[in-house]
Amino acid sequence: MHLILIMSYAGFANNGTIKGSLIDDKKEAALYANILLFKANDSSLYKGELSNEQGAFLFTNILYGTYRLEIKMIGFEKVVKQNILISNEHPDIDLGTISLAPEAHSLGVVTTTAD
Repeated sequence: MHLILIMSYAGFANNGTIKGSLIDDKKEAALYANILLFKANDSSLYKGELSNEQGAFLFTNILYGTYRLEIKMIGFEKVVKQNILISNEHPDIDLGTISLAPEAHSLGVVTTTAD
């Protein structure tokens, strides 16, 4: 029984955090953006969060491994952060402030004729 407790405790210690904040093109907090965390080895969804009223996000209890982060918000280009490594040497990752760029829309050609 003592061995099980030690293994359980050791397993609990193998996790970390990923945090950051989002701003839009006007340098204002990007509220309620979707932030998705995927496992890099098989692209499966690991966790999802929304940015808060200050544009901040925080993933906790992330198991050691390599991840890909995708940020999506209506009206803005998707942002992808690759190869985020959570490890014993780097358990807590701060991605800092991430700027979202407006989505580029191209208008088609419009032809008008008059009689």
